[in-house]
Order: sequence, then structure tokens, then C-alpha cells
Amino acid sequence: HQPVVEAIVQEQLGGSGRMVEWALKQMSELKDWHGEAIKFDPDTKFFACLSKEERSHLPAVDEFHFGVISARRATELTGIRGIVNVQSRLLACGIRPTWYVDQASLKDYQKLGLDAVVGGKLCPARNKALRDAARLGKACVQVSDDITGWEFMDSKLDAAALRTKGATSMLKVANAAVNSSRIVVS
Repeated sequence: HQPVVEAIVQEQLGGSGRMVEWALKQMSELKDWHGEAIKFDPDTKFFACLSKEERSHLPAVDEFHFGVISARRATELTGIRGIVNVQSRLLACGIRPTWYVDQASLKDYQKLGLDAVVGGKLCPARNKALRDAARLGKACVQVSDDITGWEFMDSKLDAAALRTKGATSMLKVANAAVNSSRIVVS
């Protein structure tokens, strides 16, 4: 149907240009692909799970090097959607990651406004991210290019006691524990 609609409106629809425009707009506004603002629980809720001693050992955000490992995803809808969702979540946390991509796709990732460098295939890209972090004197955090969010579960659930409850009760108790302890990190 697309050729008929294009003939009627006298305009080419779709194409990567519009996807890139939409992606840039969403990332600049810290929104996901669907235009929803990125929301997550405040850090205080997450850090409340840690003891004072544990909190004293937390490094600052700038002590990490964030690398997103990706390849051949910056020219098709599913890939760009994933890129927007990951990049917007990281930007909303104050993190501007480096994207480690394949040589052939480098310019496509850069068109999306990403800090992209050639990393090569999966293992070489992961290794380059590790080397870059070491050169910067930082810990390396590697992220996949299709994450939709991060959640942390702080549950006091006793797994041994749970197993004695039987299948139906076990599922009900476990779901209740998860729902009461979920912290949306990003």
C-alpha cells in the first residue's frame, strides 16, 4: 500500500531519514522511542538497600566508563528503537556512553548523534571498551544495545521456606515479594 499512499500524498514515506529525525528528537528530550519520558526511582530508594559501610565504598559515576556494544542496528527500525531506548536511559542518568560499533556502521551511529567508535565484532569491541576504560583509569560497564530498563529486587524472601509452600502458593508468594521489592533503576 505504501506506493499508493506515497502517490496520493506526493511524498516518500518512511525511510531511514525520518527514523533518524525521530530518534534524535526523542534522545534530546530524554524520551524512549514511543515518546514516553524516562522515569525511574530516585537513587535514595536504591541506596537505602545498602548499609552505611557499603554506601561508603560506592564510586562516583565519573569513575566508570560506559560502553554500549552494538553493530548493524542503526539503519533499521528495530535497531534504532533499541538504540533510542538505551541512549535515553543512560542520558537521563547523566551518562554519555561510548558506542562500540562495526566499521561499516560507524557513520550510521554517528548520524544518530552517538559517540561511536569502531570496535569491530563482539569480542574485539568488548576488549576495546576494556582497554579504553583502563587507559582512562576507570571501571568498565558494558551494556547491550537492546536493554529496555534495569530493575533491582531487594527481597527478604526465604527460598528454602518458599519451596515448602507448594507450586500455587509458591508462585503467589514469590510474585508478591517481587512486586513489593522492585526498584526501577533506569
